[in-house]
Amino acid sequence: MKKPLIVFCPWGDVNRTNTLSGMPYYLIGFLRIKYELVIIDYVNIDSFKLNTVTRLIAKILNHTSKLITRLSQKKYFQFGGVQVSYNYLLGKKLERISKKYPNTPILTFGTDATRFYKGTSPVFQFIDGIYTYKIDYYIIRNKLTRWEKYNIRRSDIDGINHSAVILCTSEIIKQNIAAFVRENNVHTETKIRNIGTGSNLPEVLAYNPPLNKDSIHICFIYSDFQRKGGDVVLNIAKLTECKNYQFHFIGKIPVIETARYKNVVFHGFIDKKNNLDIYLNLLKRCSINIMPTRGDLTPHIICECNAYGIPTIANNIGGIKDLIGEGGILIEGVNEQDYINAIKTLSSTLDIRSKRSFEKYSHEQKWSIVAEKIGNEIG
Repeated sequence: MKKPLIVFCPWGDVNRTNTLSGMPYYLIGFLRIKYELVIIDYVNIDSFKLNTVTRLIAKILNHTSKLITRLSQKKYFQFGGVQVSYNYLLGKKLERISKKYPNTPILTFGTDATRFYKGTSPVFQFIDGIYTYKIDYYIIRNKLTRWEKYNIRRSDIDGINHSAVILCTSEIIKQNIAAFVRENNVHTETKIRNIGTGSNLPEVLAYNPPLNKDSIHICFIYSDFQRKGGDVVLNIAKLTECKNYQFHFIGKIPVIETARYKNVVFHGFIDKKNNLDIYLNLLKRCSINIMPTRGDLTPHIICECNAYGIPTIANNIGGIKDLIGEGGILIEGVNEQDYINAIKTLSSTLDIRSKRSFEKYSHEQKWSIVAEKIGNEIG
């Protein structure tokens, strides 16, 4: 008989691949092997005694996951009472769940949900970083007021204190959280574990080493063109020494004169859930993944490329070092010449680099492996 496990994801529909970058969507199928899951992926506020304004905001958030993502990135949403009220709402929801399913472990994502949690059921946080560090990695710290920064830090401190275990996506992220606990004198018995992260692709994949070494195809896959370093990749692509490389941009087409870039194919955004074959066929053509990102933690796209034996060249920030393994190359910063040199290095060693990247995926970055580690922590 399977043990019960509650999955609490108020950030959107767990059946959508764009909710939390697809983390719940790809993970849940493997958790079902061991657990009888209770999925709660929207916030029910009907019984909460909140003020009229907060209730109205919560109702809007309850019915559209897109607004959760968009509003959470806006300054006015982060401000003071609204964010605190929303955290309170999530905490009370968790307490109601704890009472309905006594002593049943809860898996959730993000310290917001446990900031005001006082229930008895143990909560396991699966996160790619605490918000205090995310505002640095996503380059928004200078846009926040002192009160907003304090509120974010308070959410992390209390959220950690009210959790049983923090499950991290990389060893570097684990070390960052441990340092935060020490720096802020957080007296907590919360355990911090590194369980890794997975590739947001089906696991039945073939390893496809690059066959045509004379034609190098480089992919640049992004959700935020500027933050991911799209301008850097464009500058690299138009240089004379890169004219024989074919670049593939996968993401929303930027507002530029695309015809100027003869060796760049702009594929636009590809919905993996509905157009998976198109996306996979494109990956099969590529030899190198380039990521001069200015803000990231543990991007799943590196794991996806590893699954196809595509080594990554990336800026050494966040937990990226833990993801690319021995197949890829880390760059300190976004200097274009450093990336060009790395492309040349990978091009001459693709066979061994491709093999090492795939080994990194097959040994560490399958969601079945991550789910097993979560199960070991929950019991």
